[in-house]
Amino acid sequence: MNGQAYRLYGGPFTSPPFLPCILPEASEDDKGVVTREFVQKSQQEYSCIAMPARFSKSQWERFLKGRHVAVLATIGADGRPVLTPIWYLYLDGKVLMRTGVDSAKVANIRRDPRVTVCVQDERPPYASVTVYGKATIEAEQTGLGAKIARRYLGAVAGAAYMRGAAEQMQQSAEVTLVVTPDRVRTENFTDDTPLVGRIWLTVKRLLPPWL
Repeated sequence: MNGQAYRLYGGPFTSPPFLPCILPEASEDDKGVVTREFVQKSQQEYSCIAMPARFSKSQWERFLKGRHVAVLATIGADGRPVLTPIWYLYLDGKVLMRTGVDSAKVANIRRDPRVTVCVQDERPPYASVTVYGKATIEAEQTGLGAKIARRYLGAVAGAAYMRGAAEQMQQSAEVTLVVTPDRVRTENFTDDTPLVGRIWLTVKRLLPPWL
C-alpha cells in the first residue's frame, strides 16, 4: 500500500515539483479499504494528503461560465449511462445545449429526464463542477447557436462555423436541452497546490508537451 494513499486522496500530480509522497504502510480493514485512522494520521503528518476544496455557489457559477467542454450523461434504453461531449451555455441558473431532434440524447431524455453534466478544467491544478438534475426539451432558441459558437470560437471563427453548419441544421431540426440543477458537486485542487507548483504549471502550458 506504500505510496498509494496519496493518489487515492487527491494527489493528481506525479511529476516535479509534485513527486508522490511515500507513506508508511497503510492499515486496511478486512474489505481492503484504507481506514479512517490512517487517513487522519496521514493528513496530520504528510501535508501532501488533502481532500479537494469545494467551490462556493458564486465560484462554481463563474467556473461554468468559462470556456469548457461539458460531458452530458443521459440514461440509455438499457439503463446504462450514455456520455456525450457537448458545447453549452450557462445562463440564468440553467445549462443550455443544442442538439438534433432525432439524436440519441433527445430520445434518452424523453424516456428519462435525469441527466448529469460534468465540466472540468483538464489542465492541472484540476477543478471540476458536476451538475445533477433533470433536462427538458424545448424548441430551438433563436440565436442560441450563434451565442454558443461565439463563446467557444470567438466572434470571427464563430460566425464562420455557423455559416458552415447552416446547411446541416436545415436538414435536421434542432432543439434546446435545458438542464435545471438539483444538486452540484465541485472539486478544486488549486488551493492544495503550492505556489511554486502553480508557477511551474503555468510555465508548463507554454512548453512543448514532452517536457
